Amino acid sequence: MIRKAFTLIELILTIVIVGIVSLSFPLIMMQTSNNVELATQQEAILATKTYMGTILSRPWDENSLDSSGMAVILETDSAVAGIAADSEFNRVVGTNMRSGNIDGYGRRRLINSIAADPYPTADGTANWGKNANLRDVDDFDGFVQDLTIVPADMDYMFSLKLTPTIRYVGDGGGVGGVDYTQNIINFNFPIADAGGITNIKMVAINVVNTNPVVDITIRAYSTNIGEFELLKRSAGEW
Repeated sequence: MIRKAFTLIELILTIVIVGIVSLSFPLIMMQTSNNVELATQQEAILATKTYMGTILSRPWDENSLDSSGMAVILETDSAVAGIAADSEFNRVVGTNMRSGNIDGYGRRRLINSIAADPYPTADGTANWGKNANLRDVDDFDGFVQDLTIVPADMDYMFSLKLTPTIRYVGDGGGVGGVDYTQNIINFNFPIADAGGITNIKMVAINVVNTNPVVDITIRAYSTNIGEFELLKRSAGEW
């Protein structure tokens, strides 16, 4: 009678193959874990960049818009109490410009010196003059966004918490300062609170998630430079 069975060689080969597959399991698990971590980081960064874009699309300050709706440069005279801006940004006496501005139609300009409130909003969470309509950059200070998973929407893979912090930072270029009269300057963007009004607001958004662990901070800077007016044809002009 003939009996079917494994030969010794077949048994050895089977054991070797099973052993090789078993050795690969830890590598597969590690790679899967790395992929999940990378996916979490990428989603967190994308969500943060989207929120950052929303914040930076707002006017620099609630006092930035003049009566025509144009964003103008606000006063940061270093002699005024509560202002920590570099003195090189002071108004050129007798003009609506400061160093670096160009005198011409539609160019960036300082706010009219007789304006009711020509200065930026004071720093600090209690003094930002926050508006529920989020009218300017600093109104987003502490405006937390909780992004939760909604399976029906298939929007996020993980729940994320985004917390923005807006502060004035130094506009003098750090240690040693910057000579703004030069054609080429090197500026070191700071992250420390300037302790008063300057021409730069730092927007820092911290995004966190507990499982898997994510803790990322992305920073951007918004500046007090106003905007220029677009040229347009007058009536009857072709």
